[in-house]
Amino acid sequence: MKTTVENLDPSRIKLTVEVPYEELKPSLDAAYKEIGSQIQVPGFRRGHVPNRVIDQRVGRGAVIQEAVNNKLSDFYRDAITEAERVPMLQPEVDVVELPNATGENEASSPSPPRSPSAPSSSCRSCARPS
Repeated sequence: MKTTVENLDPSRIKLTVEVPYEELKPSLDAAYKEIGSQIQVPGFRRGHVPNRVIDQRVGRGAVIQEAVNNKLSDFYRDAITEAERVPMLQPEVDVVELPNATGENEASSPSPPRSPSAPSSSCRSCARPS
């Protein structure tokens, strides 16, 4: 995952996060499984619908949207930790591009200003839920 930080003003930053397909693939597989268990397709048992048929019936975009929505909080938490910032509020998120399940996400969030002499801090309270 590649993260870039842009300072918008003293209390706002813009994170641009590029997520490679390899990191999104497990979430895509889970999204196919979830959607496949929710739809009824003649000739297939519920939960046993091939991915190709799900793409035809529901659309690849719906599968990608489900996968991104399920992993967005993890991607955001990892990006904030990597950027060594502490968010003050929930971010505004814009999914910029999703060609063939690879894409960039942008998030902006109020953040306290960093002084050049202050030591960097990492977000210790952003532990992954178990």
